[in-house]
Order: sequence, then structure tokens, then C-alpha cells
Amino acid sequence: MRSRAAVEWAGPSAALSGLAGLAAFRYAPVPVDTIQVVVAAGRHRQGPAWIKVRSLTMPFATATWSPVTQMTLPNLSLVLGYGAVPARHRASFVHGAVRAGIVNAEAALALTKSLTRIPSKRELVDRLTLIAAGAESYLEERGMSTIFSGDEFADIVLQHRVRVRGEAFRIDAFHPASMTAFELDGDGTHDEPRHRKRDIRRDALLGTIGIATVRLSREAVLENPEWCRGIVRETIDARTNRWWAA
Repeated sequence: MRSRAAVEWAGPSAALSGLAGLAAFRYAPVPVDTIQVVVAAGRHRQGPAWIKVRSLTMPFATATWSPVTQMTLPNLSLVLGYGAVPARHRASFVHGAVRAGIVNAEAALALTKSLTRIPSKRELVDRLTLIAAGAESYLEERGMSTIFSGDEFADIVLQHRVRVRGEAFRIDAFHPASMTAFELDGDGTHDEPRHRKRDIRRDALLGTIGIATVRLSREAVLENPEWCRGIVRETIDARTNRWWAA
């Protein structure tokens, strides 16, 4: 009711956006305290504290939210609402929207770059760039930016996909020359016995085609990335030079 009232109050060119706009698309992982509305340039109005009005000089596409309320499409809603999300929830907020198919990382990135006065714009650009490159979680973002980065690891393929015995696997970081897979093990996804069995089976199957797996814990990735870089570097060197096989 508040969202519809805010759009009606803002005028005929207005559309629901931000976190409220995403909620209208049934994506609301964080509370919506302020209703954000976008209007065409020159139609900005000062409203009550619970309504935030943003004017845009660029045209924006809309969809109809029953019965007649207009709302911006999810990519723009996410870009405009990102800064209102508590910092500790921003990664899961964006990854969840992309994973659900509501937001396209490449399109949202282009929008972010084209707009001005976007709260936390630099952070959002960096995050969407990593997601567009294949990151599917905050842990993978950190791995890509602090471990598998720089010219030293330019030949590492991120989010590499392989098939073994008819099964498809995604490798977080793959070094083709040494046939090494580096996996980032997040808390809660690798700890339970059934997850450990799954990982052991996966590593064994990759081994049948000559791929050795090195696993880096969440704690190591987040707290000691330089140690992780050293492990990656030395593993690649050892497996490339094959000194251990002499």
C-alpha cells in the first residue's frame, strides 16, 4: 500500500524502484524501510521521510505492478537500492538476485557505470565486475580479487567447467598447464559428512583425467590471502616442473 501510494503521489512519470521495486518482483531479502521512486528529470518533488525520490535524465523501462502501478525493471532497482542494504548483507543480496535470475550482472554493471550519484558505486562496480567474470559468492569474489589476481596468475581459468564420466563440474580456479584445480571451501557447504563425501568423490573423478585438487579454506582465503597465493604459486611450480616425479 505504501509503495502504490508513493508512486501515485510522485506523479504520472513515476515508477517504483530500489528495494521496494525488487520486493514487487518478489525479491526482498532485506527489510524495506524507505520507498524509492524514480521520476523523469524536472519532475522531482520533496516528500515525507519514508519516500525517496530520484530523478533520472535517462529514459527507464518499466513494468506494470497490479493494478496500474509502474515499477522499474530489476537491474535498475538493484543499482539504485544497493546503497540502502547493510554492508554485511550486500554480497548475498546481489548474488541472490543474480542466482534467482532476477538481475543480469552485465546489464546491471553497465547501468551502474552510466549513472551518477549512486551510493557505494565503486563497490558495486567491483562486485558486479567479479560476478560477471564468474564469481558466485562473496568467498569467490575475495578469491578472484586477492588470490588469483595479477599477471602472475594470468593463465589461471576461473570458473572452468569440465565433464567426467558424463558428470559436469565447475572448478573455481583451474591451471591448465599443471592440470591443477583450486577450490575455495566455504563454511556450511563442505563441512557436513555428506558434503565431504561429495567432495572426495568429485576430487577422485577429476583425478581420473589427471586433475589434482587443492582446497583452500574460507578462513585462509579471508584472513591469509598471501599464504594462499604462496600455496597456489608453489603448487603450480611443482606440478609444472615435475621435480617430485624424478
